[in-house]
Amino acid sequence: QDPVVTWPSDVTVNVDSGCTATNVDLGTPIATDNCDAPAAINYTKSPSSTDFEVGVTNVYWEARDTRGNYVYHTQTVTVTDNIDPVIDCPATTYYREYRNIYTNYYSVIGSEFTPSVSDNCEITSYTNDLTGSGYINGFQLTLGNNPITWTAVDGNPGTPNETTCVVNVTVVDSFVPIID
Repeated sequence: QDPVVTWPSDVTVNVDSGCTATNVDLGTPIATDNCDAPAAINYTKSPSSTDFEVGVTNVYWEARDTRGNYVYHTQTVTVTDNIDPVIDCPATTYYREYRNIYTNYYSVIGSEFTPSVSDNCEITSYTNDLTGSGYINGFQLTLGNNPITWTAVDGNPGTPNETTCVVNVTVVDSFVPIID
């Protein structure tokens, strides 16, 4: 006769660091058998590791008695990334001036107002509110204050983590007034 097993419950944990939850406590099955003592029941699981990446992993258990009778169980381990992306947001306001008498704007050069971003797992989206993309090179900032909101989103399954940062840029006129 097959062993009668009380299996451990499904597990939900957060990452430790990086994209992994380490040393996850999966619990211990408890079995009874009509012929063997509980200590004589052999348990195996696959994967054998207790470290799990972000997402859902199935752990396949087997309980086998000394006579070769066995039962199987699938336990679900869900690892969630609860760590927000980090944007290196500048605390100061940038000042730029336009230097062409035929324009009244400043053209962004390269990535000068794009703060660096990082995440413990992965960034799936990094956009600004001016262009809706990750680039603002060539964008024309008008005279006055020009806040640029950057949004970083990570790849946490189900509910991604999100961080925003506002980069302040003030465009000023660099020309001396001409009096006729």
